[in-house]
Amino acid sequence: MPEHQDHQDHQDHQHRPEDSTPLTLEEKVDLLAAALDATRHELEVAQAQVRELSDDITRLLTNPDFEPQSWLEVEDAEQAKQMLEDLLPWLDTFFLRFPDGADVLRECWMHHPEVVEVLLALKAAHRDAMRGRGWGTQAMTWLWVYRTQTVEGIRNFMGACDLSRHETPAQPVKAVGASAIEHIAEQWVSTRSTPAPTAGEQAEARELRARILSCPPS
Repeated sequence: MPEHQDHQDHQDHQHRPEDSTPLTLEEKVDLLAAALDATRHELEVAQAQVRELSDDITRLLTNPDFEPQSWLEVEDAEQAKQMLEDLLPWLDTFFLRFPDGADVLRECWMHHPEVVEVLLALKAAHRDAMRGRGWGTQAMTWLWVYRTQTVEGIRNFMGACDLSRHETPAQPVKAVGASAIEHIAEQWVSTRSTPAPTAGEQAEARELRARILSCPPS
């Protein structure tokens, strides 16, 4: 037999399964039992995840801290008080700990509804970032994106404001346009253009400018 044929036969022998004997019934049962064990483990993991999700839903339904809360639409005085009381210790621990946070949050911050609103949202985002898988990545996003952008937003909202600038309560600014709805809607639908402002619109605009001027300067 040629030498190269001997070499080829040797390679074929190396790649051929050492034991091609069919599995016995006992071996098949063992393999099936191992597969069932793996499936049982996956099922237990899935059940644990479902229980965790169920716990989260229960907390969401029973714990006020897990309910969406907006300062701009709160109507119950006790709820508003609780929202502020819960916000204060969080500010001390997680917001004012950073120098830029302490720098922008002026003493009159509670007199700025928009500031209270974004701080409540930031607090909720912080809670979400610190829970569950991937919390490290989420926490870094909170630190360097949400927190820093909120700081910049509060800086723009408040500027150098202080309590003395709130001695005259400001009236809330209302969106203008009620008097323009009918004639703008009709002309837009018919001609895809907008009409000249009416006397009613001019009056609303003057009222809006007056209210803006009455707000505490930032």
